[in-house]
Amino acid sequence: KALVQAGNRVEFFCVWPDDLETTRRVAAEAGIQNPVIHQIYEGARVFQQAAKRVQVFVGIKLHACALAMCAGVPTLMVEYRAKCREYAGTMGTEEFCLRSDTLDGARMLEVVEQLKQRGPVVSAGMHERAQAIKQRVTALARTVLSRHGW
Repeated sequence: KALVQAGNRVEFFCVWPDDLETTRRVAAEAGIQNPVIHQIYEGARVFQQAAKRVQVFVGIKLHACALAMCAGVPTLMVEYRAKCREYAGTMGTEEFCLRSDTLDGARMLEVVEQLKQRGPVVSAGMHERAQAIKQRVTALARTVLSRHGW
């Protein structure tokens, strides 16, 4: 609601069918009468193409946030489980990960504004970190495969 009241255009990305009703309820509670809800349940590329159109991605689902980061979109992750904080630590984005149980609208707006202002620098850092991890995983996979004669 705070994002809408601050004049931000809000679009929703539903990546799990069971979350659609909750997404609609959140939109209604935010006062959005005709919400844009992207229902993307399969296809990382489709999701990333849609996410690339937004200035800042705010997400709860870990994989949606990871895909948005890898697409180069500055991302605020709402931590609902420890795995979110762990991922943020791996990506070096702890300052853009807020706990759901202590979520404060003003703090969320502050972080969104930081991401909007520093967007290109932040997204470049996120993308660089993701590429470094990808290279390490690829190198490890090659090592394992070569040890087994592949």
